[in-house]
Amino acid sequence: MSLETMTKLSTYTVTAAGGDSTIVFTNIPQMYTDLYIVLSLRSLYNGWADGYLRFGNGGTTEYKTFKSDIPSGSSTETYTVGPTGDFSPYSLGGPNLTANHFSNATIYIPNYTSGSFKTFTSEYSSVNSTDDCRVGHATGIWSNTSPITTATFSVASGFAQYSSVTLYGVKAMRTAVGNGGAAFGGSYNFDGTYFYHTFTSTDTFVVTKPLTVDYLVVAGGGGAGQAPGSGSNYGTGGGGAGGFRTSAGQSGGGASAESKLYLLPTSYAVAIGAGGAAGSTPGATNGSNSSFSTITSIGGGAGFYSTANVSTGGVGAGGSGGGNSYDTYSGYSYGAGTANQGYNGGTGNTAGTTAGSGGGAGGAGGVDSNGGVGVQSSISGTATYYAGGGAAGSTTARTGGSGGGGNQNTSGLVNTGGGGGGKYGFGTASTSSGAGGSGIVIIRYKR
Repeated sequence: MSLETMTKLSTYTVTAAGGDSTIVFTNIPQMYTDLYIVLSLRSLYNGWADGYLRFGNGGTTEYKTFKSDIPSGSSTETYTVGPTGDFSPYSLGGPNLTANHFSNATIYIPNYTSGSFKTFTSEYSSVNSTDDCRVGHATGIWSNTSPITTATFSVASGFAQYSSVTLYGVKAMRTAVGNGGAAFGGSYNFDGTYFYHTFTSTDTFVVTKPLTVDYLVVAGGGGAGQAPGSGSNYGTGGGGAGGFRTSAGQSGGGASAESKLYLLPTSYAVAIGAGGAAGSTPGATNGSNSSFSTITSIGGGAGFYSTANVSTGGVGAGGSGGGNSYDTYSGYSYGAGTANQGYNGGTGNTAGTTAGSGGGAGGAGGVDSNGGVGVQSSISGTATYYAGGGAAGSTTARTGGSGGGGNQNTSGLVNTGGGGGGKYGFGTASTSSGAGGSGIVIIRYKR
């Protein structure tokens, strides 16, 4: 396994004096290529016993086959395993066992997350006190295209105290020895130079060795403002982009890149901010914060809505600020962005009925304009814009800022932190203004 790395995922040890009927692994991580299982077992049954393995929950359509080579028998035997969903890829010792006799086995399952049938191989040895032993080899196929997320081990009468099963994940590295990954969590990728972990929903980043990492943390974008329920047509403000922070390249709000993070082996919570809701009574909402370790990006500001905004004042501040609505009132000109994370939203048009666009991580919103531009990052291995502001509500069809900002009447793109696009007209914005796009966290490192 010189071009692979193996990580211990979990060990199940039978601690009860009366034993356990089964040993079960659930929620098996999906970021590895293969599984390797080491078994040290003793049965409570007074005789030779077949040990069983089931992937998933079994089922009548999941027929499996395997061949088992047992030297004490006359030939290789072929079995078809049906509705119970169980293989028998290992054997446990027979009668006359003492508390010190444990049978051993190893099972290897390549490509366990693939959409193809799953093969496995096993080698096992078992003893019957001092006068007999069995050594065998088994191969098999699980005729199911689902990834393996659950593995259940069982034997007649159950497993005796101190029996144990250890599960390992194996990653094929495609590079020289020493470039093994040192963390898991999120969606995992390796391009020969960098390891990438992409989080599109709240999760945990688990570090197994000290690491220095680059990061991108983008918060959820703000929702666009509400249109009046009746009366004249008005434009509503576009939502501000979610706050943008990174150690790789240009940061938001015109700031330079931040410092890398040094992480010790432990678990780090990763929170992905949701996009803010499109306007409805009493108005749109800001996006939610995204965070990782000590880094927090602020949710985008909500777009302003009609002149009802006069009574609520500071709505619209955030990572990037939301745009104002049509505004004949001075003093409520835009939503403010957060320093080094994003820009201000645009002002309302006091000479007409059109609104301001949401600010982006790379530029401010404007009057009756497209959304503020986001910032391009290559931290994922592909140059991508994030955190664009939402378009202003206008008589001219406006577009969202590069980086997932919503076009007029359109929501920001998910996992970009884009602000929602504003609406022009009247009627409730819940059916026409855009919601903010959710955020994203990307972590990369060399090893």
